[in-house]
Amino acid sequence: MTKHLATHPEDKLTFIELENYDEFAKKLKRETQQELSETINSYLRASSSEANSAASFGNGKYGIIGRPDLDLEKLSDEISRQVKAADPSGVGLKVEKASIALADSGISGGNAAQALSFMIQQFAQDQNQTFSLEELAHSLPEILARIQKTAHRIKSVIDGAEFMMVFQPIVDIKTRGIHHYEVLARINGETGSPQDFIKSAEDLNLIKGFDLALCRKAINWLEDNPSKKHNRSIAVNLSAASIGDKEFLSQLVPMLAPLKNTPDSLLFEITESTKIPDPVLANKAIQSLRKLGHKVCLDDFGVGEASLQYLRQFQVDILKIDGSYVREALGDETSAHILKAIADLCKKLKIHTVAEMVEDEETTQLLIDCNVDLGQGYYFGRPCNDVSVFEEPDKPRVMVRRGETMESWS
Repeated sequence: MTKHLATHPEDKLTFIELENYDEFAKKLKRETQQELSETINSYLRASSSEANSAASFGNGKYGIIGRPDLDLEKLSDEISRQVKAADPSGVGLKVEKASIALADSGISGGNAAQALSFMIQQFAQDQNQTFSLEELAHSLPEILARIQKTAHRIKSVIDGAEFMMVFQPIVDIKTRGIHHYEVLARINGETGSPQDFIKSAEDLNLIKGFDLALCRKAINWLEDNPSKKHNRSIAVNLSAASIGDKEFLSQLVPMLAPLKNTPDSLLFEITESTKIPDPVLANKAIQSLRKLGHKVCLDDFGVGEASLQYLRQFQVDILKIDGSYVREALGDETSAHILKAIADLCKKLKIHTVAEMVEDEETTQLLIDCNVDLGQGYYFGRPCNDVSVFEEPDKPRVMVRRGETMESWS
């Protein structure tokens, strides 16, 4: 887009959407759908500035970079006519559109590619109509500027390591001894969970940089905080987008060199907030880490569509069962049976299980009955920046001011 802008600044960026296309398509035979799609695509290609500057996103959504003399109304009317002809009822669909000259779009400077890619994905994938074409038509520069600002903020956090680590214990629910700690990031100047920050980093394809920065900080912490008396194994989260990326692994492995004699001190949790794009490649990465001696945990098991498939495709050491099953198990027999079935299956596969969101002794006893190995939750300890409060329970509580928030443990 940036290259195109340099030579064709007057060309237009246009989005087109056939309203309620999904319901409409159900009325059409497959052959009719195919023919309609090919016809619309041919009109778009003919109207585009270059052969590769028109695209169908599916679900009746299209994008095109067109010449400045493109008659958008004429193109829209022609698409409408073709849709009406394909409609068995002869009614057709409303064609919505939004267009802006590239020169006025604000597509320039740093983070432009991430911003534009994110915006296009929002348009292409949004099923809830929260991404308004009307808003796009009138506010494209503002939208891009807002996205670029977010990308800049994320890069600044990554480059300056502007985040702190807090630790939450994961315990053996029978002995109550600490098995390891999960590392949780807290972004400087922000309150609470970094969930929104992580989601934005994933959407803007910047999560790999953040994951590497977190791993670097975690490795430094292990080097600076050895303990002969206490087990200080820690687990860091890796996004599914990171573990399935060759370049990410090639950067991560050299960072692990200081831990070659103590690889069990650093574990990796694979989060399923985004779908793993290439499971085969991801499994190779997981096995590479395991061969180095690092244990790998599959996080949030039970909530993603691919959970059972991932359990079959990936060889892992630990499985973390989503907290929704744990919360409901006391009052719902079905959830308790599912919890036990998952734990029993993992026993057969020689995989340890972790239950999230454990908040009382009653839940802990249920987990023991269900054959679950490890537990994590406020009952065993809230996230804290100082692991010694878990190792020395009688130590005074620690409270650290971070921006406008307080990190505490009790």
